[in-house]
Amino acid sequence: MTIANNTPNSTPAAEPVQEFQLYTAARESFRTITDKGRLIVISNFKFITNNADEIAYLDAQIEAGFNLLAKGVTITAEDADPMSALRKKIIEEHEAKKAALADEVRDLGQTSDKGVGALKLGASTTATIKSMAAGSSSSAQ
Repeated sequence: MTIANNTPNSTPAAEPVQEFQLYTAARESFRTITDKGRLIVISNFKFITNNADEIAYLDAQIEAGFNLLAKGVTITAEDADPMSALRKKIIEEHEAKKAALADEVRDLGQTSDKGVGALKLGASTTATIKSMAAGSSSSAQ
């Protein structure tokens, strides 16, 4: 029996990189049907797939002399999605801004040099409030 480790400190396994085969076309768009009856639609001068049956069919057609299609390079899922790089960049910038803002908020070690004596800015305790009140010239009513 296998038990999944769902502890918060466990690191997730790296996802395998999904690869796609790119085919370029001589025409802007056309359709073809595989031997198994699957419709393949080529559009915008390219076709991207990771289906083994489609790849085998198209490779066989190219070898048989089908000159409207040429086999291109193997690409990753990130390369196949043109918005993924932009999305990744925006997320990284957002995370950097959040981290910078969090560092500013957490900085409690600043001192103020205005007024009589230096006032320590940050979290106060009853001991620091008592000591400050003892030196104060105002009276509480």
